[in-house]
Amino acid sequence: FTPDNLIKEFLFISDGNEPSFTYEAQLTAMSPKVRVILNEERLGLIKAKMKAVSMATADVLVFLEAHTIVNRDWLEPLLLRVAESPHALVQPTLDIIPQENFDKYYRGAHGHWRFEWNMNLIFTSPPDGGEFDDESDKPMPSPATSGGIFAIRRDWWNRLGFYDPEMREWGGDHVEATMKVWRCGGHIDVHPCSRVGHLFRDPEHRPYNVDVPTVVHNYARLASVWWDDYLPKFQQLKPETKHMQLGDVSPQKRLRDELGCKDMGWYLRYVDPEMEWEASHICIPGGAREYGGCERAAVQGRSCIDRSMPAEEYQSRRAEIREYWSTQAVDVNDFEGHEL
Repeated sequence: FTPDNLIKEFLFISDGNEPSFTYEAQLTAMSPKVRVILNEERLGLIKAKMKAVSMATADVLVFLEAHTIVNRDWLEPLLLRVAESPHALVQPTLDIIPQENFDKYYRGAHGHWRFEWNMNLIFTSPPDGGEFDDESDKPMPSPATSGGIFAIRRDWWNRLGFYDPEMREWGGDHVEATMKVWRCGGHIDVHPCSRVGHLFRDPEHRPYNVDVPTVVHNYARLASVWWDDYLPKFQQLKPETKHMQLGDVSPQKRLRDELGCKDMGWYLRYVDPEMEWEASHICIPGGAREYGGCERAAVQGRSCIDRSMPAEEYQSRRAEIREYWSTQAVDVNDFEGHEL
């Protein structure tokens, strides 16, 4: 399903695995374009990605995960989109591989990725028929990226300076990518014509442990750089971060200034109206009301609200946002002349 003539190289990253689990011989036997990068010591997901990109030579980077299966004609729509729109980060539509059986495959729903105020990643299908048309072949805007499966031009990646080198192990790279792409001159799309099956796993089925304090540390660094006046919203939900030692974030703030990135208010106003609405409806499920607890049970699949944005209000805001983006010009001059 992946046309060889569109591929310059395949990079597989073995991050500190034992020799019997690198599968180097089997992988390199598949194609002369395969390279296996062996990290003798584990770097963690974020730094492993950074090292891989530093070794890549193609003009377009396409990130995949080991627990995925690509579908027919999955690659061409992603490459076409980044050719048309050099500042785009483009994601395929994710289909579902059940965690109990890797041999099964189900069509996923239309929707987009976005964040709650605690930086929890969620996938939603907002009540706007104009956004999610089953018959459309047009890429759709997504307020966030899930972070693991996407295409982006290497020159755009390098200009944005991915990732914060002081983030640890796993967690937060998708938040940084979202903030930098949307707020520093680009946009994030989900393409309906590119489909990739993804094995969605609950914590009990993960083959690795997630160190929650490490993830929260990364989130706190990102919030201190990107949340601006909304930082107290994050700290309301993660009070342990108020006095957390985060290290020096001044290089990241300086990079943000050099890139001319927009503020958090702009992102809420013109990218994610649901997050904007939820800013005044944050609550802690199960908490005491006098300490910010919710009045009712949390909305299903959510962790910090007990009600959803009314459909009419969402549709009105989305109409305003479409009008805004219809007036925005895209500058491609710095990215012309590159081969895919």
